[in-house]
Amino acid sequence: MRKRIIATLMALCMALSLLPVQVLATYTEEEDTGVAMQLGGGIYLPATGTELNKSNIGDYVANGLGNGVYTLAEDVSISSTLKVTGEVTLDLNGYMLRMTGSASVLTVESGGHLTIADSRPDAEERRFAPDGDGLWVLDATGEKSVTGGIITGGTGTLGQWYFYGGGVYVNSGGHLTMEGGSIVGCSAYGANGIYGDGGGVFLKSNYGESIDRTTFTMNGGSIIGCTAGSLGGGVVVARSTFTMNKGSILSCTAKESGGGGVDVQNGGSFTMKDGVISDCVSRGGETWKFGGGVYVENGSFTMDGGRITACRADNTSDPKYGRGGGVALSGQGVFELNAGTIDASCTATGAGGAVYSTGGTLCANGGTIAGGVMNSYGTITGSGGTRFSGSVTNDEGGSIKSGTFEETSDVLNYGTIDPGVKLPGEITVTYMADGAMYAQHFLKKGAMTRQPNDPAKNGYAFDGWCTSDGEAYDFSTEVTDNLTLTAKWRVARFRDVYTEKTLREALTQKTVGIRLADNIKLTQGPLKITYEVTLDLNGKVLEQSGADSVFVIGSEKTKERGKLTVVDSRPAAAHRFTPNAAQLWVLDETGGTETVNGGIITGGSANCGGGVNVENGTLVMEGGSIVGCQALNGQTGSGSGGGVHVSDQSSFEMYDGAGIYGCTAGTIQIGGGSGSGGGVVTDGGEDANGTFFMHGGTIEGCMSGGIGGGVSNDGVFVMKGGSIRSCSVVSTGSEEGRGGSIHFSGSTTISGKAEISAPNNGKLHIVGRKTLTISGDAEIKASMDLEGDLYADGGTISGEVATMGDITGSEGATGTTTFTKAVESSGTIENGVFEGEVTNKESGTIKGGTFKKKVANEGTIEGGTFEGTVRSRTSYGAEKAAVIRDGTFNGHVESYSSIENGVFAGEVESEGTISGGTFTGTVMNKVGSTIEGGTFEKKVANEGTIENGVFKGEVTNRGTITGGAFKGVVTCEGHPSNGGNGSLVGGTVIGGSFDQTIQVIYGTIIGEAYSDWEKTRRYNWQKQYVLTYQADGEAYAWQVLGDGFFPVIPQGPKKEGRTFLNWFYEDDGEMVDEGLPINDNRTAVARYTAGSGTEQDPCRIGSEEELALFRVQVNRFGRTDLCAVLTSDIVINSGTFDADGRYTPAAGETVSRMNPIGSETQPYTGTFDGGGYTIRGLCVSKRSYYNGESYSESNHAGLFGKLSGATVKNLTVTGYVDGRFYVGGIAGYADDTTKLLNCRNECIVVSGQSTYPYVSDPESVIRYAGGIVGYNAGSVTACCNAGTVTGIDSVGGITGGGLGTVSDCYNVGAVTASGQNAGGIAGNGGTVSYSYNVGTVTGGAEIANNAAVNDCCFLGAAGQTAGAFADGTVLAALVAGRGQHPWDTECVSKRLSDSGMRLPVLVWQKLSAAHEGGTATCSEKAVCTLCGHAYGGKDAGNHVGGTEVKNARKASCTGDGYTGDTYCKTCGDKVQSGTVLKATGHTGGTATCTSAAVCRVCGQTYGDKDAGNHDLKHAAAKGPGFYAEGNIEYWQCRDCGKYFADAKAAKEITRADTVIPAMGRPDRGEPVKAPGTGDAGIALYGVTALLSLTGCAWLRRKKK
Repeated sequence: MRKRIIATLMALCMALSLLPVQVLATYTEEEDTGVAMQLGGGIYLPATGTELNKSNIGDYVANGLGNGVYTLAEDVSISSTLKVTGEVTLDLNGYMLRMTGSASVLTVESGGHLTIADSRPDAEERRFAPDGDGLWVLDATGEKSVTGGIITGGTGTLGQWYFYGGGVYVNSGGHLTMEGGSIVGCSAYGANGIYGDGGGVFLKSNYGESIDRTTFTMNGGSIIGCTAGSLGGGVVVARSTFTMNKGSILSCTAKESGGGGVDVQNGGSFTMKDGVISDCVSRGGETWKFGGGVYVENGSFTMDGGRITACRADNTSDPKYGRGGGVALSGQGVFELNAGTIDASCTATGAGGAVYSTGGTLCANGGTIAGGVMNSYGTITGSGGTRFSGSVTNDEGGSIKSGTFEETSDVLNYGTIDPGVKLPGEITVTYMADGAMYAQHFLKKGAMTRQPNDPAKNGYAFDGWCTSDGEAYDFSTEVTDNLTLTAKWRVARFRDVYTEKTLREALTQKTVGIRLADNIKLTQGPLKITYEVTLDLNGKVLEQSGADSVFVIGSEKTKERGKLTVVDSRPAAAHRFTPNAAQLWVLDETGGTETVNGGIITGGSANCGGGVNVENGTLVMEGGSIVGCQALNGQTGSGSGGGVHVSDQSSFEMYDGAGIYGCTAGTIQIGGGSGSGGGVVTDGGEDANGTFFMHGGTIEGCMSGGIGGGVSNDGVFVMKGGSIRSCSVVSTGSEEGRGGSIHFSGSTTISGKAEISAPNNGKLHIVGRKTLTISGDAEIKASMDLEGDLYADGGTISGEVATMGDITGSEGATGTTTFTKAVESSGTIENGVFEGEVTNKESGTIKGGTFKKKVANEGTIEGGTFEGTVRSRTSYGAEKAAVIRDGTFNGHVESYSSIENGVFAGEVESEGTISGGTFTGTVMNKVGSTIEGGTFEKKVANEGTIENGVFKGEVTNRGTITGGAFKGVVTCEGHPSNGGNGSLVGGTVIGGSFDQTIQVIYGTIIGEAYSDWEKTRRYNWQKQYVLTYQADGEAYAWQVLGDGFFPVIPQGPKKEGRTFLNWFYEDDGEMVDEGLPINDNRTAVARYTAGSGTEQDPCRIGSEEELALFRVQVNRFGRTDLCAVLTSDIVINSGTFDADGRYTPAAGETVSRMNPIGSETQPYTGTFDGGGYTIRGLCVSKRSYYNGESYSESNHAGLFGKLSGATVKNLTVTGYVDGRFYVGGIAGYADDTTKLLNCRNECIVVSGQSTYPYVSDPESVIRYAGGIVGYNAGSVTACCNAGTVTGIDSVGGITGGGLGTVSDCYNVGAVTASGQNAGGIAGNGGTVSYSYNVGTVTGGAEIANNAAVNDCCFLGAAGQTAGAFADGTVLAALVAGRGQHPWDTECVSKRLSDSGMRLPVLVWQKLSAAHEGGTATCSEKAVCTLCGHAYGGKDAGNHVGGTEVKNARKASCTGDGYTGDTYCKTCGDKVQSGTVLKATGHTGGTATCTSAAVCRVCGQTYGDKDAGNHDLKHAAAKGPGFYAEGNIEYWQCRDCGKYFADAKAAKEITRADTVIPAMGRPDRGEPVKAPGTGDAGIALYGVTALLSLTGCAWLRRKKK
C-alpha cells in the first residue's frame, strides 16, 4: 500500500509540475490590503512609512536608519552624518536634506542598503551658485536651479588623510541605489581645498574583498555640481561596482587629479548603460589632469549606452597636462565601449579631447567617439565596431589593433597599427627625424596636418619641420597629396677653435658644434667630414693654401657619409677680394675691389668642388660665403663645381645669408679647357641624382669655361629664393659657351622670390634640355634657350626665350607669368602674358595666354588673347601647315593658311581658308582663298571663293560665291584679266541664300535659285552686256560683261545619262570662246554627249572636239573623276612629227596642240577606256618659245599630265610629246594607285633634251621620260612602246622610272639618255617582270636600271637572238608556268612587228592568225604546218602504240568480278572501262536445328538454321518400381537436347512428361523429415518451450 501511495503521490506531483506557472503564481487582492505608490525607476513603495522631520531627525542621526521606508516631510538640516544600517528606502518627497556641518550627508554601513527615491520630482525649484572650485552652493539668487528632492551641503567623511563621499559615503559591504532625487553641491576636500575623493558619492571596499561587495546602482536621479579635492567630483568607485542604468552626473569637478564625473580606481568597475555625464571637469593645479568625464585608474569602465558630453580636462597652469576630456585611462585601466557616444564637445587642454589612454586598454566594440583620442602606451583593441569620427593620436608605445575610422577622422601615429586596420583619408603625411620615421598622419585630402610633438636629439635643439626642399612647413596649408616632413635641428653648444690643429682635432673627436675663433689657413689638405657637424665661421676666414678642396664631405670610396652645416654668427664682418686675370676672386684684405661680408671659405682648388666637394653626404649653408675657389685640372684645364660639387649621392641646401662669389670652373679663356658649374655643379643620371635646394643666398660673379657659369645641374636644382647674378661663361675650343647663369640637363625649378640676372655679353644665360619650372614671384632677367618644356606659374621673364618644348604660363589668382622680351617656341604655349614679340614655330602650338605685340605663327593657335598683329603663315618647306583653331584676336590678322575658329575683332586678311569663327571686324578674302564657314558681322571683300558661312554685313564679291547665308547686300564686281582686256574674273554667284537682291556690276549668276539679281551701274559711262546661258530651253546662268570683257564659261547643269561638254552661241553655233569678247547681249546653249560619266556609264567620245571638251571638263571644271570611253579613232593631226617636234602638215592643215588631261595639282582620277581605238597625231608640247629659238619646258606632259587612282586602258596614241620632268606618251606621272593596261605608244617622247644638259647634281637632273608613262608608282600591264624616247636621266621604253611595277610589256622603240639610266623597259627603279625589249638603248641597260627584273628577255649578244623571238622561244619563256597571261599564243607565221621582226605580241593587239595542219595524238599536240609550233590540245581518242588490260578479277561466292580496263601503252590514259561479273553465290551443305549449312566451295556457313532437322535418339518405355521411376517411350535430339513424343519430332514434350512416378511401400506412409537447421519450426519450438517453462514456474509459485 505504501508503494501504491508513493506512486500515486509522484504521479500527482508530475501532473502538478505540468501546470502553467501562472496558475502557481496566482494570488488574491486580500493578501495586500494597502494601496501601492510608484516612484521613479519602477520601484513601488507602500504608502505607509516613517516620516522624517525637523523634530525627529536628531534621533535618527544619533541612532541611524534601520530597516524601513523613510519619507522627508519637510526640509531638514543636519550637522552630523545620517547613517544607514539596514534595508532603507529614503523618499526625499521633493524636500531637501542638507548638511550644515563638516561631514558626509549619508553613510551606508557594511550590510546596509540605501535606496534614494523622490516621490515629488517636480517639487519647488532650489537655486544654487557655483563657487570658484565649481561647487554648487545653495543660494536663493543663484543662476543654477534644481527641482525635486535634494541632498546637499556634505563635505565628506574624514579618513586618515582624505575626505571621502560628500553626499553619500558607502562603506565596505554597503549598497546604494538611486531611483530619483539629486545629490547637489556636495564636496570632499579639507580646509586646504585638496585631499578628498568622491564629492557626490564614494564607494569603498577593503583590499582583498570582492568588488561587488560594495555597489552603487543608479536607475535615476542626478549628481550635480559636486566637487572633490583630488579624484571623482561626482563618484569614486574604489574596489567597488557602480552601475548607471539611467540618471545623470552633471557639472562635477575633480580639482587636482582626475575623474570630474566618475573616478574608477584600485580594481573598481563602472558600467554605464544609459544616462548622461555632462559638463564635468578635471582642472586646476600643476599636475596631470585626467578624465573630465570618467577617469579609470587600474579599474574598468564598460559603456553600453548613454552619452558623455561637454566634459573637460583643464590644466590652467600648464595646458599640456590636461588629458582625456571625456574619458581617461591609466595604469591597468580598461574602457570597454560597446554602445553610446562620447561627444566632440569633450575637450582637453593637452591631449585626448574625448579619450586619453596612457597604458590602458580601449576595447572598441561599438558606439561612437566623436572627439579627439590620444592613445599613449595604451592599446585600442576589440571587435572594431567603435566609430572614430575625430582626430586620433596613437602616441609612442601605443597600439591600434581595431576600430572604424570615419572619413571625418584622422590618425596621427607614433606607435604601431595592425595592418588590418583601415585608416581614414586618402593622404599620408610622414614625419622623419634623423633618418627614421617619427610619426605618420593619416587624413582626408584637403585637410591640414597636425603638428606632432617635438622630437629630441642629444646635443641639438629641435628647429621645426621642413619639406623635402628644406623649407619650413606651414601647418595652415591644406594637404592635397602625400607628404614627407623632416625634423630640422640646430646645434646647442659650440667649441671654439683657433688653429688648424685644434680644428682638425675637433673634427677627429666628432665635435658636433665648432666655431672659428680666429682666421685659419689650411696647409695639410682638405677637411674631411664623415659625421654630422655644424661650423660657425664667426665672421672669420677659413683659407686653403694647397691645391685641394677646403672640405670633402663623405667618401664615395668608403661609403662614409657626412653632413656639414655652415652658419655665421658675425655676418657683418667685412673681407675684401680682387679678381685675377682668370676672374677668380683672390683674398686681398687691404686693396681688394670686391667686398664680401661675414665668414669666408676661400682658396680651394681641385678637379671637383674647389670650395666644398660633397662626395657622399649633405652640405647646408645657413650663413657664410664660399669665395674665390676654383675647379681646375692642371693638366686638362677642365673642372667641375668651382664653389661646390654635389655628387649624384649627395645634396646641398643654401639659405639666406649664405653666398658663393667669384668662383670658377675650367680654364677661363677662349679655347681653354671645358668647365661646368663655376658656382655649383650637381651630378645626376638614370639611377641617382644630386640635389641643390637654394632657399636663399647669393651666387655672384662666378664663371665657367664651357657651361653653367653660375650653376650646372645634371641632377635636381630647386631655387626657391636668393639670387644668381653676373655669372657668365666663355667658349671652349670645342663648343660655344652656354648657360651663363644656369645650364641644366636635370630637373630645374625656380620659384619664390628667386632672382636671376646676367650681364649682357651675348650668351644664352639659361640653357637646358629638361623641363624648367618657374613659379611665385621669381624674376628672370636672363635669356633662355630651352630644349625641354617651360612651366611657369607666376614669375617675370624679362630675357628672350627660345624653346623647343612647351611653355605653360599662368594668369589669375595663383600668379601671372610675364614674358617681357621676344619668345620663340617650338612647343606648346599655354597661358602667360607676353609683352614682346612671339614666334610660334611649325611644331609649336599656342593654347592660351595674352599676347601684347606681334605674333608670327608658323604652327597652331588654339587659344589665347591677341592684342597685336598676328601673321599666320606656313614656313617654306614645312610638313605641317600653319592654322588658327581658336582664340580672341583684337588686332590685325594676316592669315596665309587656315582659320578654323576664334573671335576676330580686328581686320582680317585671308590668303588661305576660313572654315569657322566669329568676325566682328572687316574681312578681306583674297584671290585663291576660301571661306568655308564662320559668322561675319561686318563687311567682307571677297576675291576668292565663299562656300559657306553667315554674312550679316555687306559683301563685295570679286570672286566666287557657291554657298552661305547672306543677310546684307551682295555686290558682284567682276573685272577683266590682263588689266582690262581679258576674261571676266570674279563676281560669280553659284549658290547660297540671299535676303536681298544681288547687285551685279560685272559677274556671273548661275542657277535658277539665284535669279533674283539686277544690273547695277556704279558709273554711268560703263557698258554692260548680258550673256544668258540656257540648258534645255531654260535659263541656267547670267553673265554681266563690260566692253571688251571675255566671257568665262560656267559648268553646265547635270543631266540624266548625259555629260555636259560646253556652251555654244545660239545665233551662230560657235563654241563660247573665253578668248573672244562679246559686244552685245547674247545667248549660249549647253551641249551634251552620251553617258553620265560614271565608270558604269562613261561619257562617249568620238571626235577631236569631244576629246577637247572632255579635257575642259577635267581641267577647267575640276571633274577629275569623269569616266570616258572612245567610240572611234580620233585624229588630231594627220601630218607627221620629227624627233625635235617639227611638224609636217597634211594639205591645208596647221598643227593642233593639246594640253594634257589632268595636272600636278589636279590629277585625273577616273577611268579612261580607249575601247581599242587610237588617238592619232597627238601633239603635247610643254615648251614655251622665245624669239623662235630658246624655250623653257614644264613638267607632267603626255595625253594625261598626272594620274592619281586612275585607270587608263585599251588605248593607242601616236604623235609627239615633250616636257621637262615626267614625260610619257600616255601619261607623265602615275601614282601608286593608278593602273595602265593594254596601251600602246607610238609618239615621239622627249624630256628636257635641248635645253637642260645633264649635270651630276641629283637634285638638278631632268628625269623620267617613258614611252607609256614618265614616272610610274602604280602598275603598267600588257603595254607596248614603238615610239622613240629621249631624255637626260631615267629614260625607258615603257616607264622612265619609279617604284611601281611593269609586267608583260615590250618595247621596240629606240631609248636614249644623254646622261644616264636608260632602260629598254624601265629607266630607273621599280619591278619589271615577263617583259622584253628589242629596241636600241643608249646610255643604260637593256631592260632596267636599279630595278628588280624577273623573267625578262632582250635582243642582243648577251640576250636572245632574232630567231628566238621569231620561233616562239621567247614567247615560251614569257608564259612558262603561268596559268593566265596577256600574251598571244596563236600562230606567229603572219605576225609582223614595227621593226619587221616576228615577235611575241599581246592578245589585245589581235595581230595573229590561226594555226593549221598537223595531227594531235593522245600524247602530243598538233604541229602547225605553217609555223612548226605545237598548238591546241591533245587528242585523247587518237592512241598509238597499242593497249593493255588492267584491274581484271574473277567473281567469287560473295564478291563481284571485273573484266578489266583497257589502257593506252603510250600515254597511260584509260581507253575503255571493263564490265562487272556478278558473284556466284554459296552451294552445298545441309542446315540442322543448331547450325547453318556449310558451302562446299568456300567452306563458309550460309543461310539460316533448319529448326525441323533433328538428330533423334530413341528411348523405349519402362515401368516404375516401389522406389524407382519409370518412363514412357520418347525421342531426344542429340544436338539441341529437346524431347519429342514421336520419331518425326512433330510433338515436342518436356522431361517431366517422360517420367512415371515410383509406386511406394503399401504398409507405410510418407517418411517424416526431421527439421533441419534454420527451419521455422525451431523458432516455434523454442517459443513453445519457453512458454511451457514460464507456465510451470508460475504454477509452482502459485501453488506455494
